[in-house]
Amino acid sequence: MTQKSSKHTYTPSAEERILVFEEDKELHQAILQLDEKYRHPIVLFYFHELTYEQIADVLNISLSSVKTRLLRAKEQLKRELSKIGGTNNGR
Repeated sequence: MTQKSSKHTYTPSAEERILVFEEDKELHQAILQLDEKYRHPIVLFYFHELTYEQIADVLNISLSSVKTRLLRAKEQLKRELSKIGGTNNGR
């Protein structure tokens, strides 16, 4: 018995693409408002996909400092996004 492979690909609507763009714009604005010591680890982790260890090396800080700064940055982002009406998409 062979099964036919269904190759349906989902294409987001224009409205969905606009909503995602607006959410991304809000997220980027919130990131820019972070203190530099919190912004750098967030950017390196989420946008450059560095490990905690790599971030520690790049920023010349301890591994525990990386973890703490990422946690505090995420908390600040969550607060800021909730203030401006952004959504928390688990990013």
